[in-house]
Amino acid sequence: MFRLKIVLTLLFVSLFLLSGCTRDSKEPFVCQDPLGCVILAPGEPVKIVSMQALTGELGPLGQENVNIARLAAAQWGGDIHGHPLVIIAEDERCTREGGYITAQKIASNPQIVAVHGGTCSISSIPAAEIFSRAGLSMISGSATAPSLTSFDGQPGEHWHSGFFRTAPNDKFMGYAVAYFSINDLAITRAATVNDGDPYTRSLVELFELEYRKIGGETVFSGGVTRGDQNMAPLLHGIEMSGAGMLFFPIFSPEADYIVNQVATMSGLKDLVLVGADGLVNEPFIKKIRDINREMYFVTPYMTESHESRKLYDDYADMFGQTIIGTFYGHHYDAARMLFQALENTAFINDEGSLVIGRHTLREEICSLKGFNGLTGRLSCNRFGDCGIPKYKLIRLDNPQATYLSLSKNIISTFEPGADLNCSEEQ
Repeated sequence: MFRLKIVLTLLFVSLFLLSGCTRDSKEPFVCQDPLGCVILAPGEPVKIVSMQALTGELGPLGQENVNIARLAAAQWGGDIHGHPLVIIAEDERCTREGGYITAQKIASNPQIVAVHGGTCSISSIPAAEIFSRAGLSMISGSATAPSLTSFDGQPGEHWHSGFFRTAPNDKFMGYAVAYFSINDLAITRAATVNDGDPYTRSLVELFELEYRKIGGETVFSGGVTRGDQNMAPLLHGIEMSGAGMLFFPIFSPEADYIVNQVATMSGLKDLVLVGADGLVNEPFIKKIRDINREMYFVTPYMTESHESRKLYDDYADMFGQTIIGTFYGHHYDAARMLFQALENTAFINDEGSLVIGRHTLREEICSLKGFNGLTGRLSCNRFGDCGIPKYKLIRLDNPQATYLSLSKNIISTFEPGADLNCSEEQ
């Protein structure tokens, strides 16, 4: 009897210990991602920041980019594996300081999954470095400076592995402006103006380089500083140079002053004005409407489709206003590529939490090939360029034109040949 009690006791203890080991054998989840993980408990939202220029002249366009991301999230279904998608707006102000300060704020929040934006190259340059070091991925629909990704197969001065964009690299836009100037406008003497930031400076330099190669001459190269209002000294220099065209890829309000003051100078009445995508928007068109002067713009080309027309309608239904900017399709594609990469890589662990590996997400964005975007079938190369380099020359010749009518008044299109394509960088 005594031996039986001992046996039963030992058996009870063994079963207890065995059951205890079984209960505690499930090890807590340990993130293996080299850049860390965002781990969200059941029901916690997937937080994505749309970092855009929300104040100043570009404020309406930046808000449109935020709205586009929110519309894309709603159309995606509003969640990632059952966790609600939340788009948080932050202001980068289209300045270097704004990009730096806002990026530091975003990167300090460990629950932020990724960044949609920014609007401008000048703010994206410091942000790309901060986010890349923090393990975050950033995908922009309009920051186009070559230095952010690459030039001729080499990493740009400001390239960082966490930065991607669906807008085309401006190295191709420089080629496009030169092509249109010679082949469509038949102008061989040009003046250029930049405002000193990486976007405008590099775009002017690329234009001048290609323009010279195909028979053009830059007879005046000048600059403005943000905040300048008196453009008379600059414009007198252009007048004396004998330029037939002015290429000024700058922003409002400095561009507004140039256009207004050109109209008052009889010696510049035949000067052809050519702006870039930063001016192709409803606010700028409204401000120069009373000048009644013909003007050209070079901007990325997006084929009109059933999907793009539907996006116009869906945007109006959701926000009660029309689209006013040229990069809406690229920001839409940026958001959807990010959502697709999240869907492909995020998973629910044994504890029921959603796990998002930061390096895994970055690698997935980079590996997306033939993504069916609004702007075309997109593939990212190893420097983060995912956009399709195709451009259009459009003309403002109706004082009552709207952004939509201007964008459809296409004079010519340009798509770089195979020798200019970046596919070899992939």
